[in-house]
Amino acid sequence: MDVKFGIFTPPRGLNWIYRTAELAEKLNYDSVWMPDHLVGWGRNQDALSVWPTLTALGLKTKRVKVGTGVTDPHRLHPSVMAHIAMTMEQILGEGRMMIGIGAGEAMNLDSYGFNWERPVSRLQEFLEILKLLWRKRKVTYDGEFFKLKRAFISPRPKHIPIFVAGNRPRTRKITGMLGDGWFPFKVSPEVYAQDWKEVQQAAREAGRPPDSITPGYLLYTVISNDPEKARQIVEQQGKILLMVSPNKMKDHGYEPPSYNLDASKSWKDRDPMKDAEKISQVPTELIEKIFVYGTANDCIEQIDKYIKAGCRYFILGILNPGKERDDAITTYSNKIISYFQQSYS
Repeated sequence: MDVKFGIFTPPRGLNWIYRTAELAEKLNYDSVWMPDHLVGWGRNQDALSVWPTLTALGLKTKRVKVGTGVTDPHRLHPSVMAHIAMTMEQILGEGRMMIGIGAGEAMNLDSYGFNWERPVSRLQEFLEILKLLWRKRKVTYDGEFFKLKRAFISPRPKHIPIFVAGNRPRTRKITGMLGDGWFPFKVSPEVYAQDWKEVQQAAREAGRPPDSITPGYLLYTVISNDPEKARQIVEQQGKILLMVSPNKMKDHGYEPPSYNLDASKSWKDRDPMKDAEKISQVPTELIEKIFVYGTANDCIEQIDKYIKAGCRYFILGILNPGKERDDAITTYSNKIISYFQQSYS
């Protein structure tokens, strides 16, 4: 059994993003992932375009794969994304390009006037077209959202895996039907195991072997020799991360203090920061169920629960701040990734 680890780049700062990729290349990480956002989080809302930045990361490195974590089916036509990804594979080499994709979220869409009604149905058509363009010589497609007539991409790519952010029942079904990988986030090992069974069942119903899908996970984590310091960081960051995904609280049996910060819903006619003071009301016990934190041994123990739940590909969202991030990336490699590579090779 092979267990792999990738790493998420920090949300901003080109030098920090480069630094993450360089460390991943030097250490034993498999991949580097970058969010596809038009607008950043918090007070500093800088956000770099994912496609040229990932290409630059791939050129600065030789081994690690690069991936979007995640893009959406609204801002680009599927033929354009198919063309971009194919071109990146040509530039970086076979086997280094991956796409993570989900149904989209309001923060990247509403302010810019994108029409994203029925996002999950649009996602399904988008994925079908991507795969057809990459596999067939000519594609004719008559869908509700997209229509193609004898369309093609040339040269066709060798292999670009698509990881679907299947975080709800219907997107998990689409993952089983069309995904090469599964890319959920913010769930406990118990919920992960249940949701993974849904993906596997959807694959069987689609006539696909479940083991053709790589079960991944965006793992938010803090590592420190000081467990109390790690707890403080993860509690502060974790409560914010859960408030922008209130359905994750409901999935674990908790009523969200507010839905007003929900990044997956339209922000039209509402102030997303109106209930910011309610972030402190997110239950601390839920943070402990979902986020991995503490010493290296603490993190190993918690990650092993996700492996037992079925996960085989962890993409680390390291929450250690500033210059501590480099130390956290290195410690994860030396003490945690090495442990699992030896244990599960």
